[in-house]
Amino acid sequence: MTTENTIRVNELATRDELEISREASQELIASMQENSTSVYSSIQGDSFEDRVAVVAAITDAEPIADHLGQTIWLKDIVAHSVTITDDETGEVSVQPRTILIDKDGKAYSAVSGVIVNRLTTIVNVIGQPHTWPSPLPIRVTREKASGARTFFEVRIVTGAKPK
Repeated sequence: MTTENTIRVNELATRDELEISREASQELIASMQENSTSVYSSIQGDSFEDRVAVVAAITDAEPIADHLGQTIWLKDIVAHSVTITDDETGEVSVQPRTILIDKDGKAYSAVSGVIVNRLTTIVNVIGQPHTWPSPLPIRVTREKASGARTFFEVRIVTGAKPK
């Protein structure tokens, strides 16, 4: 399955995040998946319904920026490559777009190197989402970097109780 989208840089990520994303893109796909396709999905199964769920997550995800500070009960992760055009320079690059899928099937997306790095750490330490005993409570926030720059941060929410 290959999906390519064009996303405007200023809508999703800072330049610092894009620099991190360039390096993290290959690492994410390599560390989270055994084969070399451009879509990673933790959704298990090869049925038509499973594949439709992956495509639905890719096409229907809401921007994570609209849900900052909320607890997301992470059940699955989808990542795929997107083509980004920088509004200022016109430079085109391929970046990873990460989709977080909660316990209710709602999907949230971002192009963010920090999110990629945090999820890679979570998967490397805790294991693939399908091996977790229950969804993992996480919270995404926007943090301040140097100057006017910001980035997304992902933290595990300890002591959270599912609703």
